[in-house]
This record gives sequence, structure tokens and C-alpha cells, in this order.
Amino acid sequence: MLGKRILFLLLSFGLQSTLAQDYAKQLSISEWISAMENSSGPYYYLSDTEIYFDEEKDSLYAWWQPRSPQQDSIPRKDIHINRLVVLENCKLPDNSTSVLSHLVFDKNVTFLRCAGASQLIFYDCTFKQGVDFNNSELGRVEFAYSSILQRVVISELQINVLSFSQCEFSRDASVLQSIFSYCFE
Repeated sequence: MLGKRILFLLLSFGLQSTLAQDYAKQLSISEWISAMENSSGPYYYLSDTEIYFDEEKDSLYAWWQPRSPQQDSIPRKDIHINRLVVLENCKLPDNSTSVLSHLVFDKNVTFLRCAGASQLIFYDCTFKQGVDFNNSELGRVEFAYSSILQRVVISELQINVLSFSQCEFSRDASVLQSIFSYCFE
């Protein structure tokens, strides 16, 4: 009898630790991108939020959308995010493969203590000041035909797959010089 109670407590504790975290708010991918694009100020900070794929609102970001320029029936305009982006303690889309395409991040993008991302693909995106993954547990994040300028910082990241396919990596010496006060020639 005592053994059954202990087993029940152990199982209950184990289940509680694997249950989904409650987030303060939820945003569809379209709502999230619109919020980044239209926010004011020098940075966009999002915390304690679940970002999810909504079949009705997010068809533009569905896995079945054409990805190569030859397949695009409608030319897509780049969406410029001209501020520093920080996502802290957010859950990235976990309910469907999501393709974020034609995004240009003029400032750095940081994922801090984030989770989720069963399959999140950045396709034909530009990260002008880099992308950081810090202390996060993610599933599958892919960068395809994207430009990552300056840097990719990975610190305490647990991830199943992080891939870069047909990506361009480069640096701007003047930006690095201002950040690190080094002299690159």
C-alpha cells in the first residue's frame, strides 16, 4: 500500500514537470510579425508568450507555401523589422511546421529561455546584426537561403536540429569595430 502511494507521488510529480507551461498570452505568427514590424521604440521585447501557427491567419507561413523564387506565383515584399528583437521565455510554434520568409531584421534577434519549435524554418531572411540562442530548449530550427551578417551566438542551447542550408555568412568590419573596439583590416 505504501509502495503504491510512493509510486503515485513519483508519477504525479513526473507528469507535472512535463505538462505545458502556462504563458501570459498567445499570438499567432501573423500577429507576432505584425507586432514586431509595427512596434515603436528601439527594441521589441516579448516575454511569457506562446507563438503558435493559426491555420486561418497564418497561411502565408504554412509549410506548403512555395519557397523558391521560381515557385512564387506572387512576388513577396520583404518585411523589415528595424529594431532589436528579444524573445524571452516564449514558446515558438510547436503545432505545425512554420516557414518564416522574406523577413529582414535590421538589428540583432535574441531567443532567451525559449522552448518549442517543432519545425521552424527561416527562409530567405536577413539577419543584419546576427541571431542569438541563449539558454533555450528547441526542437528543429532551420535557416535556408538566408543571410546572417555579423554573428550567430549559441549559449546553453539544447536543440534537436539546427541547420543552415544555402546561407550566406559575412561580417561588416565597421559594425564589429564599434561593438568590440577592435581594428579589423
